[in-house]
Amino acid sequence: MSNEMMRNLIVVFILLQACSAEHLYNFSNPEQENIGFDF
Repeated sequence: MSNEMMRNLIVVFILLQACSAEHLYNFSNPEQENIGFDF
């Protein structure tokens, strides 16, 4: 596997982790405003 491919996979993995963490946070705190992760 090339280095560029590995870098892309790592970036995608980090984005997925960030999105899932945001969803879990919003689910456990429904009264909170949706802050951040505005792509």
